[in-house]
Parts: sequence; structure tokens; C-alpha cells
Amino acid sequence: MTATDVSLMPFVMHLSRTRASRVDVRAMLGAACSAISGVVGVGGVVVLLVEPLDGCRISASDGRAGWIGDTQLQAEVGPMPGALRTGRPMLTVDITRIGPPAMAAAAAECGLTSSLVVPFGVDGERVGVLQLLGEAHRPVEPADAELVRPLLEVLAARLADVRDLRRARASRSEPKALLSVDAMAVAVSLPRQHAVGHEGIFEPAKPVETFAESEAMAALPAAPSQDPTGHPLASAASSSTTPRAFAPRPSPRPRIGRHSL
Repeated sequence: MTATDVSLMPFVMHLSRTRASRVDVRAMLGAACSAISGVVGVGGVVVLLVEPLDGCRISASDGRAGWIGDTQLQAEVGPMPGALRTGRPMLTVDITRIGPPAMAAAAAECGLTSSLVVPFGVDGERVGVLQLLGEAHRPVEPADAELVRPLLEVLAARLADVRDLRRARASRSEPKALLSVDAMAVAVSLPRQHAVGHEGIFEPAKPVETFAESEAMAALPAAPSQDPTGHPLASAASSSTTPRAFAPRPSPRPRIGRHSL
């Protein structure tokens, strides 16, 4: 075990003991970059994930390294995107001459001129890549990849645990959401009496009488209650469905005189 391995061991143990449900991905990646940069002695460190996790895909040890990492992510070309696609380590002696123009300009401006990208994953599945950036007085070397290997193994396992936990939670919540939407749709489509749990509680709707109809009924003349002879009309107390004005009148009763016999 080298001195570098011993220096990184406390951080490695901390990562291995952290529960996946309590991991802050952004903070964990930033702490890993800072620890590697300080222990290995390189100018900067950048981590790029295959896919965003908790809204974080890229992290860096400092602003200079973050600048170089962002230029590669935006251009989708450079040492990190290349190693992410191929899964192979990539050493670039002078990134001011090789790579996208934006990255070359940023490297020349901040003094980080060399790059070593190391892919990492778990169970054959790639999780991300780690980029070590060297300065002119301390360029990165292929041996630096072996120094960070133990930390990358634990980091990959922890990131995979967090990813699997997020996916499991999302898969459990999706059926519940769909069920609640279906139940709501069924409840909305039920008749009103079933919705309140009582049948026949609501009376059938009554026909609405318009103002013109009520005025026409009021204008009808009232039917006489007696005939011209003074006898009451039988139809006056008859069915209420027949208007009085149109009730049939009975024929007058014949009068029988003294001389008719």
C-alpha cells in the first residue's frame, strides 16, 4: 500500500459507510475531486457521469478544472467525452494543442496543460470518467491512474447504489400515480346518486314554464259555472286537464208544460 493509498483511505471508508438514501451526489463528487487533487498532487480534477444523477452530471475540484470540464461537456468532444464513449483511459500531453478550441483556450489561460482521463464503473457498466489535470511543473502520468483506482471503485459502487435506489423509488411511485388518476376518472363518471351513496334522493327535474306560456294561460277566459237555464255545469268540477273555456256544455233540459201530455 502506497502513501497515496493510505491518505485516501479515510475518504474511501467514509464513502463506503454512507447510506445511499442519504447521499448528496453533488457534495460527494466535489469532495472526491478535492481529495484526489490534494492527495495525488495534480492541478485539478473533474468527474463526468454517464447520465445526470440528482441533477448533477459534472463536478470539479476548483474553478479552473470546472472551466475545462464545462468546455468539453458543451462541445461534446475532448478527452472526457472520448473516454466516456470508448471506455478506455486517455492521456493527452498537451491539451492546448489537441481538443476543441474552447478547451484549448481555457487550458492555456488557467495553466492546466496535460490530461489523464480514467473511466470507472461497476459490474462492467460504465458510470463515469475521472480527469486528472496537470500543470507544466507537474504533468499527469499514466501511473496516476493506479493511485486513484481504489477510490474510483468505491465511488462507482456508491453512485450505482444511489442510481438504483432512485430508479426503484420512481418505479414504485408511477403505478400509484396512474391508479389515482384512474380512480378519479371513475369517480367523476359515476351518477350523482351513486356518488353520494343514496338512490332516489334527488327528484326528477320539473319542466320549466316559460314566461310566454304563463301569460297565455292567464289570458284564457274563465268557463261559466252555470248554463243559461241556471243549472250548474257538470264539467266545471271535471278533470283539471281540460281548460274551462273549452269544457263541453250539456244540452238544455226540455221543459214539460201542463199541455204537453
